[in-house]
Amino acid sequence: MKTNLNQAFLVKVFDTASASCGSSFGGSYSKIKDEREKFLKDVWLNPQDDVSTEESKAVLFRDIDFENIITHAANYLNGSDYTIFLFEIVNISIQFGRRNKAEGVLKSLFSLYSSFIDKKTNADSHAVYGDIFLSKNEYESADTEYKKSLAIYKELGSAQGMASVINSMGILKMESGAQYIDAITDFREAKTIARRNNIKSEFQNAILNLSNVSIMMGNYEEARENFESLLPDLREDDDLDMLARVHHNLSIVNKFSGEYDEASANLKLSIDISRELNDIPLLALSYLEKAEISYRMKDYHSSADLATTAFHLFHDIGDKVSCGDIYKILGMINSDMDQDNLAESFFNTSLKINKQYHFPLSLGETLFEMGEHDYKRGNFDTAKKNYKDAISAFTEIDATQKIEEVERQLSRINS
Repeated sequence: MKTNLNQAFLVKVFDTASASCGSSFGGSYSKIKDEREKFLKDVWLNPQDDVSTEESKAVLFRDIDFENIITHAANYLNGSDYTIFLFEIVNISIQFGRRNKAEGVLKSLFSLYSSFIDKKTNADSHAVYGDIFLSKNEYESADTEYKKSLAIYKELGSAQGMASVINSMGILKMESGAQYIDAITDFREAKTIARRNNIKSEFQNAILNLSNVSIMMGNYEEARENFESLLPDLREDDDLDMLARVHHNLSIVNKFSGEYDEASANLKLSIDISRELNDIPLLALSYLEKAEISYRMKDYHSSADLATTAFHLFHDIGDKVSCGDIYKILGMINSDMDQDNLAESFFNTSLKINKQYHFPLSLGETLFEMGEHDYKRGNFDTAKKNYKDAISAFTEIDATQKIEEVERQLSRINS
């Protein structure tokens, strides 16, 4: 899968360059590529060391392809058209989870082509920078970029831009451990701006984000109603990106409601669309959810297999926080299979990642599962500590229903 995704990414970059540069681009680039490959293969006939493995060669070819396509396109496009092309490449890189590539192209935009960047592209670029920093859990940098973007959008009077970046600022607050009420405030503001200006996509985004808060606070039926209210318009508009996200999030509601068949059906739709769109971050998240559904159905082999698939995707795009969730699930699987040492190793790795990146929701969930593991083995003092630490993590984000769930489990020890 990894090779196919890498190839699909390069094909998309090449196709975008060809569409921007014209029909002669493909032929001239192919000549450069052939000459480059001949040169490198000749070099590798008599290598000076054993470092150049087949995998490292493949990685080098892919990286050179990416850079050469972008560089060659500059021969066909003037300054302003080239900046538009580069920004398209940034968005493609993010779609495929190649955040480092996106960041590198953005740096080139700002350092080499800043004189060709208009205000809107400048605002868009800061917003994308914010998204990249958020994906790397660099919350302060993300906040700085979002604020720069918002200031420019306000200066331009761009309601679309303001609603979009305010939605992103709400997501930042959710993921950085702020109280959920602060995120809700942002989402409601984005929703109001979108409604007043008839911006359907950002209105739907705000509803999706508010519904995600409902899930995290345990208001599952409220979230379900909101998600299902979005589906008719999304299907009519053939908005595949948003459809995939809604079906993914509906599967989470199904999971917490014990509706595992419905969860699996929604995840199949999410995975199929994510593959079609090459949306690697969402594809990875859907495999993660599918792994947890399989765990809840006590299909441990499938759960571990799906978790491993998700892990490779998360690792490939640099999503370390979600890797922490994978370790949590592997801990749960091994706990149920009485592989105590392995379970505790996985739990502790998950704990370390969540503490490092300060993600209270995942931290609380891992501590809760550690409490369950210890309780089942009669380690009541350790279980009690883990439950209390879980409550502290959930309290930080005001996750009321999750706090109540932990307190119910804790009461078994205190009674």
